[in-house]
Amino acid sequence: MYRIYIAYILILLIVGSVSAQDNTQIFLKGIPQNNIMNPAFRPVDGWYIAMPALGGVQINGENSGFSWNDIIRPDATSDSTVIDLDYAAGQLQDLNTFATEATLQVLGLGFSVREHTFLSFEINHRLKARANYPKALFDLRNGNWNYEGNAPINHDLSDMYVHGVDYNEIAFGWSRILNSKFTIGARAKIILGVAHVESEYVDAKFITEENSLVSLQSSMAVRTNLPLDIGYDDEGYVSSVELSDSFGADDFLSTKNKGFAFDFGVTYQATEKLLLGASVIDVGSISWTTETTQLSTSGTFLFEGVDVSDEITGEEGGEDDYWAQLEADFKEAFKVEDANEVYSTGLMGNFNVSAFYQFQPWLNFGVLSKNYVIDELFLPEASFSVGLSHRKVISSAITYTMKKNAPSNLGTGISVRAGAFQFYAVTDNLLSLFDPENAQYVNGRIGINLIFDKKKEEL
Repeated sequence: MYRIYIAYILILLIVGSVSAQDNTQIFLKGIPQNNIMNPAFRPVDGWYIAMPALGGVQINGENSGFSWNDIIRPDATSDSTVIDLDYAAGQLQDLNTFATEATLQVLGLGFSVREHTFLSFEINHRLKARANYPKALFDLRNGNWNYEGNAPINHDLSDMYVHGVDYNEIAFGWSRILNSKFTIGARAKIILGVAHVESEYVDAKFITEENSLVSLQSSMAVRTNLPLDIGYDDEGYVSSVELSDSFGADDFLSTKNKGFAFDFGVTYQATEKLLLGASVIDVGSISWTTETTQLSTSGTFLFEGVDVSDEITGEEGGEDDYWAQLEADFKEAFKVEDANEVYSTGLMGNFNVSAFYQFQPWLNFGVLSKNYVIDELFLPEASFSVGLSHRKVISSAITYTMKKNAPSNLGTGISVRAGAFQFYAVTDNLLSLFDPENAQYVNGRIGINLIFDKKKEEL
């Protein structure tokens, strides 16, 4: 059991720290992708093509709880390393989060229509995953009794939450200059779901009574559209669950799980140099209709201790029967049921507020507030930037981003253009590239565009 627990913690660490939307790209002038977080932005004054499968490759991740070096630490008595759960637990807040997000821009293009309208079209493949985990998950290592205080220890894991979604996205964007002050934009998205898993609810508590009796009270449900091979016992309850081998490459092109989403944005030119913006991103849902399964259980298991009399007396016979009976009692307490129903889920959207100040033609400053609400947990982020540019040849930005339990992230971005060819690269945490073991937030995005100006300019 302890090995399983350690494995779970390591998986949480690896998934959360090596693989959510990058902020620096919004500050990088002249790249078509800087309107991802606000569709009202007009990225170019002519037209562009994002190179197929190369226009934008993004992979981001964060773990607000701890970094790799917080849990894998040097052994004080030798030259080796050890798993130090005590130190890692000391870095945690009561409720922590990790997130993974990846995007592949399969195709992107956009163009101006007259002077006031800009249209765009994109095809993207996207993956999003977020989870909340309580500090109590790590406190399980301390057992259920405080021997110094001679008092029971209870553990509440009810704040755990997992949500992962993978889908293809076909997006149609529109931006319109209303007057000298206001520009509005919207993006309509057709969503084609590939895979989904979500914990609908988790209510789990380890309760220890004064007489040392331990009870596990649990009620939880998980739903997914992944194809599962489910086994049943004689009473019709779920006895085993395995991922089916039928899930293959064709499922990534499925059009059976449909949904729609929208982005909305607005910008306001407050002064000649100050531009304000606001947007909401990924407002919508996916309807999951294929291979849907809900697994649920609810019950209470009472553990009264282990009979070790045979071990003391040296007699044989009862140990195997005892553990077999304990396993049977546990399964009897938590009978798992399954159901197959169509369901809908959201896309884990966000809302953003931004401000940009063009101090000089070559120098600008910016600030971005990006905010998520995941399972009723508010997750704010804030980024500040200084940008340097030279006409349309080169643009750069240096950013400082503050996130939950990870307040210091120095990022940078650069785009270089030669004629119509443009290459760009951004990251919100530059130091993680050189010291990934201590990073709680890692991300990056690179891409290649072809940009054709409406009016030919000498670069």
